[in-house]
Amino acid sequence: MDVRLGLTVQGAAGGMAGGRTGEPQPGPQQAEHRREIASLLEQGTQEREARELERSEDYYWSALDLAIQYRSRLQEGWAWYGLGSCRTRQDDHGTALRFFTRADRIADETGDKHLKAWCLHNFGICHRERGDVPLAEDYFEQCVEMAEAHGSYGAAGWTHHQLAELACAESDPAREQQHYAAAAQAGLASGDDTLAGWSLIHLARCTEASGDLPAANEKYAHAAKIGTRSNPDILRQATDGLARTTPADSV
Repeated sequence: MDVRLGLTVQGAAGGMAGGRTGEPQPGPQQAEHRREIASLLEQGTQEREARELERSEDYYWSALDLAIQYRSRLQEGWAWYGLGSCRTRQDDHGTALRFFTRADRIADETGDKHLKAWCLHNFGICHRERGDVPLAEDYFEQCVEMAEAHGSYGAAGWTHHQLAELACAESDPAREQQHYAAAAQAGLASGDDTLAGWSLIHLARCTEASGDLPAANEKYAHAAKIGTRSNPDILRQATDGLARTTPADSV
């Protein structure tokens, strides 16, 4: 998964199902339409994660057409979001911004804070890629505030990663470490192994660079446990870190 772009299939499942707070329960036919749209959105996300962007966009456009036809407004928002994420992967940030803006308007209309937080995250991504770092940072900070207030752990955690990278670019190691620590906390709180594991790796590297090898070793060890059960790449990075930070007399 390209963590900069947000949702996995599972992470978006709630929003993809459609419906709004306070909206009447759909009848059987409308519910069937929503399930069909949700399936298209999930297939679009799966193809996106496999980097089959043309097929992914086809699924998202099909979902969008049906969502508009059957007036499933929130699913329309997720379809626009998916299209924006595909364009971001193609470095077409101008088009991505237009798609994310449509998704963001629907998030405001429907009151979906999860979609709103991810839109803010991706506004930040696009503006950072276009070179407007102050505007990007403003969007990232808005995202963190909203995501943390509404329990959108993924959006909060990956946005802390973006803010950590900006802090690194500004030679502010203390702030960089603070953001990676917050990202790790979000990942651990939500049971998101990918977020928690990579956040711990980055946090350990910051701690190692500061000279606190025992603390870094502890974080690498925690990341290694996560990697062992779910992610070989995290495990490799953690194992390398443990080799660097474990005292020779302990080996």
